[in-house]
Amino acid sequence: MTVKGVYILCIRLRKSRNIRVGRLGDIFFRKGTYLYAGSALGGIEARLKRHIGKDKKLHWHIDYLLDKAHVITAAILRAGDKRNECAAARKLSRVLTCVPGFGSGDCGCGGHLYYAGDALHGTGGFLREYGLQKWEYFNINRL
Repeated sequence: MTVKGVYILCIRLRKSRNIRVGRLGDIFFRKGTYLYAGSALGGIEARLKRHIGKDKKLHWHIDYLLDKAHVITAAILRAGDKRNECAAARKLSRVLTCVPGFGSGDCGCGGHLYYAGDALHGTGGFLREYGLQKWEYFNINRL
C-alpha cells in the first residue's frame, strides 16, 4: 500500500557554506540541523528514496541543499490526498528560523525549511518539541 501524506526531513549540514538554490540564487546556510516540511501524494517512500539518493537531477529547492547535506531521519503524517505541509511549516515557524522562500514556490508560506541549530541531532521525538504530534518516525536506513 502506498502511504501518502506529509513528511518532515531532519537534515544535517556539516559546515557553513553558500549553496546556489535554483532560482533563489546563492543562500548562506549555517552548519547545523534543518527541518524541511514536504508532501508526497505519489507516495512518501518513493519521495524519501529520491531525497536520500545522490544521483538525481537538481529540480526542487531541497535537492540543492541535499546535494551538500544529508538526511538524518524523517517523520511522516499519514494525511491521504491532502497537502498539509504548510500547516506543519507554520508550526515550525513558531519556534525556528525560516529560510525565506525555500520550498514554498507553489504556496503562500514564508518557507518550508527551518534552521534548528546545533542542538538537534535527529533523535527520537524531535518533532514533539515543536508541537507536531501524531507523527511516525520512518527508518530511512531501510530504503
